[in-house]
Amino acid sequence: MSTATATDRLLFTLFLAGVAHGLVILGIGFTLDRPEGQSNLLEVTLALDHASQEQNPDADFLAQATQQGSGSLDEAEQLTTDQYADFQDNIIQEVEPDPTLSSAPDNPLTQRLIATYGDSSWALALEPDPEPQPIELQPQDLNLDTSMDIATLRALLDNRRQTYANRPRVRTLTAVSTRAAPEAEYVYAWQQRVERVGNANYPQAARAQRLTGQVRLLTSISPDGELLSVTLLQSSGHSVLDEAARQTVMQSAPFEPFNENMQAEYDVLEIIRTFRFEVEGAMTTSH
Repeated sequence: MSTATATDRLLFTLFLAGVAHGLVILGIGFTLDRPEGQSNLLEVTLALDHASQEQNPDADFLAQATQQGSGSLDEAEQLTTDQYADFQDNIIQEVEPDPTLSSAPDNPLTQRLIATYGDSSWALALEPDPEPQPIELQPQDLNLDTSMDIATLRALLDNRRQTYANRPRVRTLTAVSTRAAPEAEYVYAWQQRVERVGNANYPQAARAQRLTGQVRLLTSISPDGELLSVTLLQSSGHSVLDEAARQTVMQSAPFEPFNENMQAEYDVLEIIRTFRFEVEGAMTTSH
């Protein structure tokens, strides 16, 4: 047997070293340490459609209700969304509703006035506004000029009241009022007297010129029958006829005094009549 050379021994040593390193490398494994407190992850899918009454033993994911899968994908995929949540967490926490959002805050009621155009069976009793009280001025609050002005106004008012109280009570008889008036008999006697005097004193100039016309006069008589005034209300257009009518009334005075009833009612009787002058030389009176 031949002796081993140095080269053979070197190769054999390298072979043994390689075998030893291979055993060491194959025997050692590398693992990552898991953080303490981290539990195993459980994937849960939220079922959005209605729950199925049939159990699905071949379900691909866990959800809060049993649901049959649908879609067009060949492989089972989780339901996803393109919206991002406001938080990130691997643990599902129990969420309690915010008590501040469950009910509206209790605000104190305030009174408001509501106006409407419709009828209501309710009425709001409002306190009436206080009546304004007259302001009484004390003598010391008035100066001399103001006091004199007030005294002057009072004097004028007293004079007007006295003048109004002293005004005569006037009764005016027109065409309508005479027919049913209690003075009808008195007016009839006045009319007969005036026509008799007028025809007896018919103006010769009017008869010669054959003048015609109507003159309307207002005659005022006092309670004792005295003639107070004669007023021309409507002219005939001829001064001769106007003056003749006026002279007729004046020549007919005085008239009969008022009876007791007339004196108790008024102080002046006014008679309004129309004097007609005819072409044949006659004069009449009418309403």
